Amino acid sequence: MSNEHFHFLIRFFNKMANEERLNTSHISLCFALIVCWDQQRHKLPFKVSRKVLMEYSKISSISTYHICIKDLINFRLIKYTPSYNSYEGTLVSLIIRIDS
Repeated sequence: MSNEHFHFLIRFFNKMANEERLNTSHISLCFALIVCWDQQRHKLPFKVSRKVLMEYSKISSISTYHICIKDLINFRLIKYTPSYNSYEGTLVSLIIRIDS
């Protein structure tokens, strides 16, 4: 991992740490997203699938998964662009900019 990617990741962790509304499911899903981001060589946006994210995050309820994704979008931790096509994959970007 390059120094630039490392600092990006630290800023994202700091943003997560400062978000008081996150619960364990949100944090687990964030780490699953980080794993996918790392596997795709730190590309933004990167492709994800619900199945993979649920497996990595150990979230077993589709309802909980959707609630957490929606919250992460609303908390401005991720940008989420659904594809509605299982072959294309959904695009996600991790957001590190601190909004005022």
